[in-house]
Amino acid sequence: MNSKEKKVAIIILCHNSKRWLKECIETVINTEYSNYIVIIVDNASDDASIEEIKNIYSNNERIVIIRNEKNLGWCKGNNIGIDYAIKNGADYVYLSNSDVRFHKKNWLKFLVVFMEKHSDYDVTGPVQYNYENGYELNEWTEYIMENGIRDVHYMWSNSIKPVNKDFFNYTKRDFNKEYLPVYFIQGAAMLIRVQTLKKIGLFDEIYYIFYDELDFCRRVLRTGGKVALIPQSGVQHYGSGDNNNSVAMIRKKNFYFARNKYIYLLSDYKYKKCIKREMLHKWIMHDIKQCFLADGEINDFTQMIQIIYSLCKYRKKIKIKRKEEYIMERKIIEEKVLEAIGRIINNSEVNLESNLLTDYSVDSIQIMEMIINLEEMFGIKFDEDVDFEDLYSPLFIVNYIIGKENSI
Repeated sequence: MNSKEKKVAIIILCHNSKRWLKECIETVINTEYSNYIVIIVDNASDDASIEEIKNIYSNNERIVIIRNEKNLGWCKGNNIGIDYAIKNGADYVYLSNSDVRFHKKNWLKFLVVFMEKHSDYDVTGPVQYNYENGYELNEWTEYIMENGIRDVHYMWSNSIKPVNKDFFNYTKRDFNKEYLPVYFIQGAAMLIRVQTLKKIGLFDEIYYIFYDELDFCRRVLRTGGKVALIPQSGVQHYGSGDNNNSVAMIRKKNFYFARNKYIYLLSDYKYKKCIKREMLHKWIMHDIKQCFLADGEINDFTQMIQIIYSLCKYRKKIKIKRKEEYIMERKIIEEKVLEAIGRIINNSEVNLESNLLTDYSVDSIQIMEMIINLEEMFGIKFDEDVDFEDLYSPLFIVNYIIGKENSI
């Protein structure tokens, strides 16, 4: 083990994954990165997959198995693994679905080396290829290359526009780059700083499954963090690889996928009400049409009613989530703004109520340097018609960043 390497906890969440789990683990422990542990979190499998793994790896001290008494879903299952990782001194957490395999030994090294080099990035992930054909990009990677840093809901509202058009519509030529900034990394293969998890919290268990990693990455971006796809790192991902693809399981997945897009939108404190109304109207019309399709995202009108009932049931939790995230994100934004100002004026005791001109004799050049840094940090643009005198107020800057329409 290389003592200089940061400790990585590789969490493999599984449920009836006998077809995939053994190969996943074999390729994980074949990594050339040495400072890691493997935490297998089993969501109440009944296919003897965990018993098989226990027999094979009983003498491997790097492998820890946590068995849940019932299927707790993606969010809570991973959160249990993350809690264990943090308590055992991990610096990074890597989340992996069980239907993933790693045929190149350097997949983890590229991710960690990038994160150690770029302290402003909180989440990274490898390029995902198809499981059977390791040269073809999978559906998620094709999606994220096309959309990059664009908000996932941009296609539902003409009001949501990206700040920087250089960071989407990537092609394979862009794989020559060290990294590609993106809006989110899929939870099937993502590396996260433990410090980030401590700062903004774990995955929100209101989702159970689907939209959970989107929600997490949104919090990262809102608080000035960054997310990147690392082209040099690659994995093969089957997708929906649990063995239980019964009608009941498919129906359950359709329910959460359809419902959670509403939770993701309604819990967002930054979207303007007119944008929310526009998207809700389009979604409801879209979902009603889906009820008539044999292979639609929603199985039938009964499931549509169940979705509406669930949203009504969770409306108080959604409201609380929106408020709590606003408070949490504002606090972190305040800290980062004051830190940025402190670096400019070489004073760490700046407060929000101060005036940078009268209290610290900050000149216009320093102000512009600070604004450029904040624009880069938070992925926003200060409008040209902003009164320059307002930029001497830290409180104004914080409110401006928070009030800026979400457009990345």
